[in-house]
Amino acid sequence: MEAPQERPSPLTMKVNALRLQCEVYRNSFPGRSSLAPNTAFNGITQDFLDGKYDNDEKILEMITKMVSYRNTLTRTATQLLTLADIPKPNGLDYAQFDFHSFQDSQSYRNKEAKYHHVFRQVARFDRSFFPPPDVRKEGRPFVKPVQYVAAALTLDDNTDSSEEIADAVQRIKMSTYINFFILGYH
Repeated sequence: MEAPQERPSPLTMKVNALRLQCEVYRNSFPGRSSLAPNTAFNGITQDFLDGKYDNDEKILEMITKMVSYRNTLTRTATQLLTLADIPKPNGLDYAQFDFHSFQDSQSYRNKEAKYHHVFRQVARFDRSFFPPPDVRKEGRPFVKPVQYVAAALTLDDNTDSSEEIADAVQRIKMSTYINFFILGYH
């Protein structure tokens, strides 16, 4: 008869849960580690995954807040497109979307001017769509959600004119309120 397994310590459970969150983040194409603000953040998450901070509760708490913020944006970006009835770029959820591959694509090159116009429109409402981070606890702002939404609108053939883009941005803005309402009451 096998002896019952010993329950892991609270710290071990915290480390294991955080390791899963970091892996989700790292697998979501967060952007090049050589570009700010990813430089420090991607480095510290990789160091954590390599076991460097397993016993440092202060750093573990910091990483938890930072990765939770970015993973929340991952879910929010996909939800906003769904609620606004805007097709996902190339049918991909945020976590599957690689912005750098998109930039290298013929689709992007064919519509690069449109992308930059859309990006500016989406960035104007960035704080409405995606809550800004508490910089001291959650790190610096993360641009990939704006890039994801802008890519979706760029590839959507129903948003070619400035008016159609503005209408789509308004639908996303309304989806923000719907998303907040749903998340706030469930």
